[in-house]
Amino acid sequence: INLMISEKDFEEITKILIKTHSPKVWSKGLTPFEVLVSVILSQATERKGNIRAFKNLKDKFELTPDSVAKADVEKLAECIKPAGLHNNKSAKIKEMSKIIVDEYGGNLKNILDLPEEEARKKLMSLPGVGQKTADVVLNLVSNVPVFPIDTHIERIAKRIALVEIKTGYDGIKATFERLAPPEKRRSLHLALIEHGREFCKKINPKCSVCPIFDYCERRGLNDEIVGVKFLKCSFIDCQY
Repeated sequence: INLMISEKDFEEITKILIKTHSPKVWSKGLTPFEVLVSVILSQATERKGNIRAFKNLKDKFELTPDSVAKADVEKLAECIKPAGLHNNKSAKIKEMSKIIVDEYGGNLKNILDLPEEEARKKLMSLPGVGQKTADVVLNLVSNVPVFPIDTHIERIAKRIALVEIKTGYDGIKATFERLAPPEKRRSLHLALIEHGREFCKKINPKCSVCPIFDYCERRGLNDEIVGVKFLKCSFIDCQY
């Protein structure tokens, strides 16, 4: 198996995915703190649950570090229920808010205005904030051209043989940052997430109608299942 995609093929994949999904930046109109909270809510949950939980929080609370730090954790948890892991997430969001108030004057910008590596380190020291969450906030709020890696992007990168199966977060991120020009990283990041939700699903991926099928090694997938799906879809397309 060829474990590396050529730069030319990567460019084509990028063009196809951005054209197919026309990704929109979901963070427009949100404060830096709201973006951070939304990304934490999105951890290990479906998008619909995340959207409902975030709306609940916005309806019940003023989404500022000061307000959330003073909020009743059980009321926070009730709002967050649709996003799953609500007790864990509510406790971490409240604790995180208190730290932002106590150590950063209640303003997340006091972290984000620091040099990139220092800002990333400070973000990752907050409860509930890991590598992906920190990178998403840096990319969407501070316009730092980092390439955040979520589960959809990791799955696609490994299936198309862009990286080795055992490659971790830093290795996948470095590969995308080496191949994708800074001005396209945000759009490609968002397009890959949409592609993972719509086509390259963890279970029952839609290989037969995937727009980058010709560039994919389908590593880790059962070839027989992919073949049956493709044959079935071909029959439907031909209206037999």
